[in-house]
Amino acid sequence: MTSTSGHSIEESLNPLAKLDYIPLLDTVLKLIKKKTLFKFSPDRQKLRISAYEIAYEIATNTNQRPQSPLTQNIGIKAATVNFKLETEFYSKIQAIRDELRRQLVTACGENQTQSSLDNLCTPLSDFISAQAELPFKYPFNKPYSFTSQQLVI
Repeated sequence: MTSTSGHSIEESLNPLAKLDYIPLLDTVLKLIKKKTLFKFSPDRQKLRISAYEIAYEIATNTNQRPQSPLTQNIGIKAATVNFKLETEFYSKIQAIRDELRRQLVTACGENQTQSSLDNLCTPLSDFISAQAELPFKYPFNKPYSFTSQQLVI
């Protein structure tokens, strides 16, 4: 590999650009730690997840907005999973996961996370019966053949 003035040439079969998501993940983690994301309704039948506020703050607050991974290198037009710093990327994702888990345990109450979440979920088998109060009936038993498609935006 040859490197001069910040540019590098290397031989690789991987055509994807290496992107650095670390500044973005650092900002997400910092904002998650500042906000309470999970809140139960008074009857504990609904869980509010306030992720929109974090996304909005990152998108609109120019002081907090990290440089986009797509604009770090000239000519990058698509996001990739070819990370510049793979191990650091995964450690940041784990830190975000750990913080989300900590906040969820706090919202649910110590040693009550699973039972709190179980109360929120209705078994899918309950939707198969012909209950008049449900505004829909989905044919869960009917087999469907799904095909893979590519979405280009």
